Amino acid sequence: MSEYTEVEQPFLKQLEGLGWTAIDQGEAIPQNPASSLREHFRQWILPDVFRSAVKAINKTEEGRCWLTDAQLEELRQQVLRQPNRSLLEANESVQKLLFKTQVDVNELTGEEDPVVQLIDL
Repeated sequence: MSEYTEVEQPFLKQLEGLGWTAIDQGEAIPQNPASSLREHFRQWILPDVFRSAVKAINKTEEGRCWLTDAQLEELRQQVLRQPNRSLLEANESVQKLLFKTQVDVNELTGEEDPVVQLIDL
């Protein structure tokens, strides 16, 4: 028995069954970060996936994304920026951002301090 065949592979299949895109790198230790949509293996947020997912769930009633590229990058940096915190403190901080985070202005509508969804509820 291997962890890959008994745990990882069934979990990837389960995620695919739920509509997720799973990247199965096989049983060998991955060597190329680009195959997992990363620039390097220390990246735990996939930059392009983060941007496209957050854009997709933050739209006006007319279906237009209202976040600018600069706002999306700032949101990503907020999630990543956890200096001098213990793991527990960092997890609590990121969890707060997942439940409620804001940007200064919705540049499409002019609304100030709009709430941004980072997860699709």
